[in-house]
Amino acid sequence: MYRIRVLLPRSAGWIAEAEHEHRAVVARINDRDGDGAAQAMERHLRASCDRAIRLVLPIQR
Repeated sequence: MYRIRVLLPRSAGWIAEAEHEHRAVVARINDRDGDGAAQAMERHLRASCDRAIRLVLPIQR
């Protein structure tokens, strides 16, 4: 993920989505909801991977 973040340009949408996901993780932590924080972090990591794959392997239309 580090290489992809460094090498590929990020769109404003990517940044906004990641920020929203980060806020969800922090909110669960603040709520002392460990399971919820873990689930939010997993969703964030999966979404980050999906965004990176879309940048590296864009679908041709």
